[in-house]
Amino acid sequence: IVDEFTRYMWVYPTETKESFHLGVIMHRWWSAFRPLIQEQRARADSTPQDWKVENLAIHTDAGTEFAGMFREMAMYKSVHVIAAPSHQQWKNGPVEGRIKLLKQLIRISSAQFGTPNRATYVIQAQYAAGMLNVLPTAQLTKRGLSTPWEALYGRPPQKNWMQPFGATLYVRDYRSTKSGPGRKAYFFGVAAGPTFGFKVRYENSHRIDVVQHATVVNPTMSSMESVPCVTSLPEISIDSDED
Repeated sequence: IVDEFTRYMWVYPTETKESFHLGVIMHRWWSAFRPLIQEQRARADSTPQDWKVENLAIHTDAGTEFAGMFREMAMYKSVHVIAAPSHQQWKNGPVEGRIKLLKQLIRISSAQFGTPNRATYVIQAQYAAGMLNVLPTAQLTKRGLSTPWEALYGRPPQKNWMQPFGATLYVRDYRSTKSGPGRKAYFFGVAAGPTFGFKVRYENSHRIDVVQHATVVNPTMSSMESVPCVTSLPEISIDSDED
């Protein structure tokens, strides 16, 4: 999902492209982030807070997955679904441009680990979206902003969040009385709300956590063997249509 005003991108993994599942995803996004987008848009337009800014349209491609339950969900919320004609993806310019950048960054982050599988692809897609959200865009610069993160949350992202996928971090364990650099973990992306910070996966653990402070030691992991439980599903091509 890409918001045209802020250029912010969200990645929601799903096992199928059925209309029902996409409708559920859109409902969750609508409930969680639409109020925040409305608030930022009102501020940018100097609109009074009691004069609500409405989301009037959802732009999609011509896929049948955006019919049925998805369209019914949009109609229930009084929002139009506008499908771009086949072979005219340029009509969804902001979305298609961000998706192109997303796929390029996924390729970069996955190249160091060889052919990705389903689980690693999802992790790297979420990482790539997080990095794109904290990088400047030309359109936002024209409006006096810098990054999609700043456009959505009203404050710039922290510079030390911009780390390569799998960067080695040490997270301080405040519960431990032992001295040392902290608990070893790997950088999996930027977490955005309700807690902001580093999304990390601890070494020799299945646990993924969000921490606000960490020390970066090594730029990348040597292999995905350092990350438990992400290589057990069938492999897929990076160019698969299932992304």
